[in-house]
Amino acid sequence: MKALKIILITIGSITVVAVIGIIIFIYTASNETKEALFRETPMEEMGIDSEIYVKCEINSFRRNIVNTKWVINGFLYCTNDKQNFTRQTIVFRFSDGDEYRDFNFHINGAQTLKRPFEVRFKGHDNAQFKGAEVVSAD
Repeated sequence: MKALKIILITIGSITVVAVIGIIIFIYTASNETKEALFRETPMEEMGIDSEIYVKCEINSFRRNIVNTKWVINGFLYCTNDKQNFTRQTIVFRFSDGDEYRDFNFHINGAQTLKRPFEVRFKGHDNAQFKGAEVVSAD
């Protein structure tokens, strides 16, 4: 009975230390470190389907000289007619780094119309816009 109590206390202590470590990592690690960790972990190990059925199409992009912002217009659409999606994450690639944006569009699989979006980014003063892609949708 005493051995069982020691084992339970040990497991509880390890769990508490692990949770504290995860919380510290979340609040102290840079976004680049978190993104690198996410990219190095295979999608199949995380239980994520490797094919994403929501696609984005960039309609126009321009540099707003007055406000020093990038303005990007595009469309989101679904390629699977049997699924619906309510949250999407798009990565916008610039020559000096990537920007991630989350959207909460309800995209119906049977819907034929594309959902328009517009995003604005500060910074990337001397950068070129390379493109965008949907990295997650659910």
